[in-house]
Amino acid sequence: MLSTLLLLASLGMHPMAMPQSGGPCGASAHCIVFTWTDTANPAKCNASSTPSCTLTYSLFAGTTSGGENYTTPVATGISSLTYTLPVTLTTNPQTGYYTLEAVITQGGITVTSAPSGEAGPITFPGVPNAPASPSAVPH
Repeated sequence: MLSTLLLLASLGMHPMAMPQSGGPCGASAHCIVFTWTDTANPAKCNASSTPSCTLTYSLFAGTTSGGENYTTPVATGISSLTYTLPVTLTTNPQTGYYTLEAVITQGGITVTSAPSGEAGPITFPGVPNAPASPSAVPH
């Protein structure tokens, strides 16, 4: 259910994600750390489910609000309530918008939720150009 899948982090948006550098991303890498809550789906798919089932999540991205590409997810098969998406910085700023879908597979049947609310905009600055024509004068 759409209302039970809530993407969270610390940008003060609903849902949210947080750009990071260092820490969970490694010493020099950049990433976005997504966290979310899902209160109803684990009850639908748990260790006592018969037949057995799996609950995973898929992450989708777009460069404009509402423009997520649902044909090509950026990540699938996410089995926890957190995901770290690596980001490679370019010379231009990068802005992204993100949604999640819950995916339950049981007895050979796969069912996908509607998309979560959107996290974004999440923006990384462009890598600055090197200063031009430095000079030095002895004093």
